[in-house]
Amino acid sequence: MNYIEVGGSTFIRKSKKYKDVNVGRWLPAHPSGELPVWSPVYERRMMAFDVFIVATKDIKAGEEIVRPIKF
Repeated sequence: MNYIEVGGSTFIRKSKKYKDVNVGRWLPAHPSGELPVWSPVYERRMMAFDVFIVATKDIKAGEEIVRPIKF
């Protein structure tokens, strides 16, 4: 299944520089670097993990929101 983003987050600037990024995925990557073969948590919540983004740092008034190139 593929999800196509059509919301306002499409317009958030992307950066390769980790120090510039201030938003990220709702759930960080699995510690192993890959998804488990099967996990009830991931199975139930996968769509939310792929769709929602959260602040990873304090974002001050007037500061630009920047997301990583690859979630």
